Amino acid sequence: MSAYERTHGTFMDAHDIMEFTGRGKTFAGYALHSIGEVCGTYHFGTRCPMIAYEDYQWWIRAMGGLKMDWSRQCLEGIDTAKRQWEARDTHPANNWVRRPDEYQLDN
Repeated sequence: MSAYERTHGTFMDAHDIMEFTGRGKTFAGYALHSIGEVCGTYHFGTRCPMIAYEDYQWWIRAMGGLKMDWSRQCLEGIDTAKRQWEARDTHPANNWVRRPDEYQLDN
C-alpha cells in the first residue's frame, strides 16, 4: 500500500510521485527532495521522507508543473519556489476549515 493510500491522500512518497507522473525512480526522488526542501518533509516512523499532497499540488500550480533541471538534480525553479513559499502567510495545513457543528460547540 502506498503512502498516499495509507494516509488517505494527505501525504506522498517517491513511489506515489512515480505513479502520479509516470516517471522513474530518479525523477521521483529528485522531485520529492526538491518539494521537500521548499515546503518541508515528513517522517512517520519510516526512513522514507514524505511530502504533503497539498504541497505537491501547490508546486504544480505555482511552478507550472514538474520540470527537472538534471544538471542541478532538482526541479526547475526551486529558487523561485522558495521565494514564493516564504512569501505565503501560512502553510495551508494551518488553515483548518471549521465545520458548522463546531461553531455550535463554542456557543
